[in-house]
Amino acid sequence: CCCRCCCRCCCRCCCCCCCFASPRCRSWEVSLRQLAVWVAFWLLVLFYAPVVALIQAPVNMDNLMKIPFLRSLLELQFVSSLIQGFLPSLVLLIFLAVLPYLLGALIRRAGLHSITAEDSLLTLMYFLFQLFAVFIFSFVSGTALSQLQALLDDPHRLISLLGVSAPQQASFFST
Repeated sequence: CCCRCCCRCCCRCCCCCCCFASPRCRSWEVSLRQLAVWVAFWLLVLFYAPVVALIQAPVNMDNLMKIPFLRSLLELQFVSSLIQGFLPSLVLLIFLAVLPYLLGALIRRAGLHSITAEDSLLTLMYFLFQLFAVFIFSFVSGTALSQLQALLDDPHRLISLLGVSAPQQASFFST
């Protein structure tokens, strides 16, 4: 066999699924590494939440028009179109393009026994990241930012305010 990780006793090549980074790791060490990777992943999701809020803020031009020094700049049609339509999607797209590399480097530290397991975990983490950090938090933060004053006036109306302003966030997800 031409690969370096073939099993000599049964002459079967396993190079596509084995990547024993540390075959001497004990099971409790692997479990501890996997726990650390999951904790680091959820911390990444948590610290990405303010970034999503900052990305979502330009979509709500009414909120930005309230800031005095931005008002004159945002009155230009080109600038407001660029900020509202192009920049939030571009920043999110760049970060989501880099994210698999970050997650892959994180997952390699977990001590998983195969490349297939690493790929499976990478896919799961990428999906969870998009679901929680991008979709859910972007939806909630964008909706809350658009109704911030009403939310501060009466916090008990959170659900009804989310229901009223949620359809306004659809343009962010369609771009």
